[in-house]
Amino acid sequence: MTTTLYKQTAIAQKDSKRNAYFAFGRNSKLDGHDITEGGYAVFTIRDEFVGQAGNLRRKWLLVAKELTFVDAIKLLNKRVGFVAYAEKETV
Repeated sequence: MTTTLYKQTAIAQKDSKRNAYFAFGRNSKLDGHDITEGGYAVFTIRDEFVGQAGNLRRKWLLVAKELTFVDAIKLLNKRVGFVAYAEKETV
């Protein structure tokens, strides 16, 4: 399964000492489908030191996958420390 990362949804974590960002993603097969079909994921970006010189590389890592739309919003809001996205119920 491949997951599409929606970089435009990235939001910074409140009072983060490591400059953490979180974003939504979705199962690539479900892109463009109704939100009630689920398949959502939450990603975080992390810093990695690479090589002997200590070069810095930022990499998106998966936090959780196969979530419903509402669960993904709740998880992202919890991780960033404030209500970044409204938690609306699906019909």
